[in-house]
Amino acid sequence: MSILRPVLQEAAVLDLCCGTGGLGLEALSQGAATVIFVDQDIQYAKENIQKIISKYPDAKHTITVVKASLSVFFDRHKTPVDIILLDPPWQKTDLYHLALKHIDQFDILSPNGVLVCEHHKSTPMIPTLRLHILSVHTYGDTAITILKRNETP
Repeated sequence: MSILRPVLQEAAVLDLCCGTGGLGLEALSQGAATVIFVDQDIQYAKENIQKIISKYPDAKHTITVVKASLSVFFDRHKTPVDIILLDPPWQKTDLYHLALKHIDQFDILSPNGVLVCEHHKSTPMIPTLRLHILSVHTYGDTAITILKRNETP
């Protein structure tokens, strides 16, 4: 998250394939204004979010949890966000490509927004019409690819 610290303040964040919700909760702790957590199985994310809300009741106003597949979510959500966190299970490489396609198609990343993908280093992130690769950071088998909106699509 330290890579994002400069852009997290007051950001609207979308945590796709949120799993336990760890990335989105870290974004909140670093100053994000709102976080939308999306996953088909939200049990663990909801448990962790409840723990945060029990300590910080005002946090409930900054958190939205959505139980949905990526396709269903993108069909319903059209509001641009500043930061998208994408960390599906590594073996489900189709989810990365599906998410990139929908992010591009529905244009939900704000003009200065960034997309952060955590993936296995052998899984390439492919730029799209609206997104280019800003940087790639590798830590063992883990790669963090940061994509940014192009200035003109």
